Amino acid sequence: MPLNQIEINHLNKMNRSAQDPLLGNMLASLETSSSGIYSGSSVQSNLNSHSDSTGSFVHGLGTISTQSASAVNLTGGFINGVKYGTATSYSAFESDGTLYFTGSATIWDDLVMPLTQTKVGANLKPDFDFDNIGYLFPQNDKTEILYLVFQMPHGWKEGSGIEPHVHWRQNANQNPVFKIDYKWFNIGGIIPNSFQTFVMNNPEFTYTSGSLQQLSTGSILLDGTGKTISSLLTAKLYREDNDYTGDVLAYHFDVHVEKDTFGSRKEYEK
Repeated sequence: MPLNQIEINHLNKMNRSAQDPLLGNMLASLETSSSGIYSGSSVQSNLNSHSDSTGSFVHGLGTISTQSASAVNLTGGFINGVKYGTATSYSAFESDGTLYFTGSATIWDDLVMPLTQTKVGANLKPDFDFDNIGYLFPQNDKTEILYLVFQMPHGWKEGSGIEPHVHWRQNANQNPVFKIDYKWFNIGGIIPNSFQTFVMNNPEFTYTSGSLQQLSTGSILLDGTGKTISSLLTAKLYREDNDYTGDVLAYHFDVHVEKDTFGSRKEYEK
């Protein structure tokens, strides 16, 4: 649909080089990729000085998804079908307004489980430190367990690896070994009979002295192949080592997850 005169005047004013050169570059890309809309208009003539696009992209900022006028809809001032990024890694809006990410243009988030909200073992172990607000995991005793349940969020990039890790208090230059025995199963899927084990013994920060909030991860991501949104990760968290002397106070257990949307398009499907 052609631009009306009000929209044209507004764009012309915004496109003055002294105001916003970045916007001028973006509009130049639109003019290059959709001449059927801008041909012969005052917008086209005003953008001639900004024709510095390379291919379909302008400084890595934007492109039109197809080389046709139907890819652009400026009705009401909105632009549909525009991608921001590179040819393989970009953010884009679907025709219904849904924002999604492709390639490396994803974001990370925490799937959190504060340990103060967990279920302790049948013998009320591990002990809780009420002064420092955390659980005390004893040296080399895998019978003291915290029980955790996570649901994969709707914005998660299905099938991608996830990073379980423990936040704990480090008071010495020693390295404990945390583990989870886990089952991970899809909504509507078969629940495994046996647990698998994931080891977290890689401290992310260098200890020097005093008390440090440390974070321990695994050596690799936990493989998410075949897993979907709303899948459940059930886990038993414990410590198994003689590498750190005495108790280790753990504050928090959470999982880093990669997202490619803000949510799912359907209630139970991505």
